[in-house]
Amino acid sequence: MLLHAGAAHVTANLFWQIIVGIPLEMVHGPGRIFVLYVLGGLAGSFSVSIFDKNTNIVGASAGCYALVGAHVANIIKCWTIMPFPLIRLLVFTLIFSIDVVLSAYRRYAENDTSVSFSSHLAGALLGLTLGGVILNGLDQHENSADNDDNGDNHPSCSSTCRLVTVTVKNYGGLVLVIFFFCFCIAFNVVSPQKT
Repeated sequence: MLLHAGAAHVTANLFWQIIVGIPLEMVHGPGRIFVLYVLGGLAGSFSVSIFDKNTNIVGASAGCYALVGAHVANIIKCWTIMPFPLIRLLVFTLIFSIDVVLSAYRRYAENDTSVSFSSHLAGALLGLTLGGVILNGLDQHENSADNDDNGDNHPSCSSTCRLVTVTVKNYGGLVLVIFFFCFCIAFNVVSPQKT
């Protein structure tokens, strides 16, 4: 994740790290952001090893997109207390969509094997799924007392229903990520790349 393909590549990654990473780090601490960043890089590498075997990847784009995905998860989780959540969500979704489409175009239309959209996509999906689990702690904000109805307290929802809802909300992403990593490891053991 330290090697990059040129000045534009390192500048784009620094942009994401400064614009998204530093604010997340200020709120949630450096340890949680570091874990997301490294796991995003690993998810991107695993994704390329399965879906885009002929691409050689360098850089930290998957880690940066894990931060973007985590920020989007943070926006969704803290929707009622975050300023301008819809605008933030639309901006990040638009930028990410443009990047993935351009990366896929360069990879398949121009046959550029130095770009992997699957790495970016895997990093963002990891950030989105783990962002709600790792970046936990803003739900106890003082404004959340005004917005207690988060779907768990519906009158028809029994205590078992509430337990299942809270468990899925808190650990569903973690289970998906563990399954993804186990699948990728098993796939690479069974079907190794030819060198």
